[in-house]
Amino acid sequence: MSDITTPSSVGDTPHQCSIECNQPCPMNTSTHTESGGSGNYVMLIILAAVWLFILFSMRKQRREANVRKSMQDTLKKGDSVMTVGGLFGTIVELDSESFTVMIDDRTGARARFIRSALARNLSNDEAKS
Repeated sequence: MSDITTPSSVGDTPHQCSIECNQPCPMNTSTHTESGGSGNYVMLIILAAVWLFILFSMRKQRREANVRKSMQDTLKKGDSVMTVGGLFGTIVELDSESFTVMIDDRTGARARFIRSALARNLSNDEAKS
């Protein structure tokens, strides 16, 4: 006979057969086959899915950053804007790194923000509508 050790019941002793034995495995209900590498394909599919997820996430972030950059670059005096803090106002001063917003026309209240604090340019939103 061969050197295959077959326990009398499941769990008695470890299963000691080669992959090519083609006999029912007492440790589970499957039969060994000669192709034992199907786990490699599953791993490759999972890695490809993770890679695609990361790739599409990076593309979306890059696109959003480009939209933000173009919105900050097209600011001009008189634009109605909303900051990330939720303040609404009209741009009265503008330089390369910041902008000043008039918050209240009656009192002349102003606040200065860096360009990255811009959430929406309401003047551009109204023009697109």
